[in-house]
Amino acid sequence: MSEPCADERHIWQMVIVQAFRDANSKLTASSDTRRALEIEDARNWFINADPDFLTVCNLAGFDPDHVQKRALASIGERTGVGRNFRDFQGTGAGSTARYFSKLEFSE
Repeated sequence: MSEPCADERHIWQMVIVQAFRDANSKLTASSDTRRALEIEDARNWFINADPDFLTVCNLAGFDPDHVQKRALASIGERTGVGRNFRDFQGTGAGSTARYFSKLEFSE
């Protein structure tokens, strides 16, 4: 596979940002089933770090381990379960909109 150009890397970076937003979304009583599944899928994407996750991170130019650690820490902080988020899936999370100006996945 050839090295992606800057525009392609940016697209893959936006895939990660959207998954990050979804994973940090708050589940509410009014959340419909589809939205709840999107949130759960995004959280599981970061938790499981499957081959698709690894590929997207690599195409984005990010270290997958670092992205996963940052995402899980963020999800855990917003859900109130700290860094042991893997044990508390599906607990809900707050809005991340104000944090995206500071979002970095590089070490």
